Amino acid sequence: LTATARTGAGVFAYPKGAEAGLLIVAGGSATGNSASSVRVVGDREVEGSATSGAFCDSKSTYTVYFAAAFERPFKSSATWREVVLSRDARAAEGRHTGAYLTFDTSRRQAVRVKVGLSFVSAEGARKNLLAENPDWDFEGVRRKARAVWNDWLGRERVEGGTHEQKRVFYTALYHSLIAPNVFSDADGRYVGFDRKVHEARGYTHYANFSDWDTYRTVVQLHAPLAPRETSDMM
Repeated sequence: LTATARTGAGVFAYPKGAEAGLLIVAGGSATGNSASSVRVVGDREVEGSATSGAFCDSKSTYTVYFAAAFERPFKSSATWREVVLSRDARAAEGRHTGAYLTFDTSRRQAVRVKVGLSFVSAEGARKNLLAENPDWDFEGVRRKARAVWNDWLGRERVEGGTHEQKRVFYTALYHSLIAPNVFSDADGRYVGFDRKVHEARGYTHYANFSDWDTYRTVVQLHAPLAPRETSDMM
């Protein structure tokens, strides 16, 4: 697995066989779903959405959209809603939905997929995929992701201590940098609290701010390490 800011990519290895299965669970959010959808597009793409929220009993919700593209066509597809699998249906909507794909791995065991994400629309997810991960160079994306994280973690240099203590330090630094998260699309569009689509011009819009005392320490850490990103967050 690897990732860019708004996309993910994976290579799945199967045993040799005429039919290898892959599940795409649209309605499987950790805090539950009030709605989800999935749609099979042609024989190489699946798109959909998941609506969730209510973290810590809040009233806020969000919808995240995805567009998954496969390097080669799948052999067959089916969708499900709740506990009913529909082998002939190419779309499903409900609280718990998903898609079931099969691939012929008798000659090629690897199945490659890349997924774009958006909080605006499935089309936005597809555009993010084209903007950040247009090719099938998995190793190239992986090297870039590694370089990006090495750059972030390399902005703090510590001396002394044991190897284990340094590992603890940089693990904590990594944890401090995984949120807030990029919320706007590559073209700047994002959904505001008014549920309308806005455009971030000249900056990146962020979300998932943990306000439980983080203003005492994390903001002060982010400011010198990531002044441009922190300014966008403010």
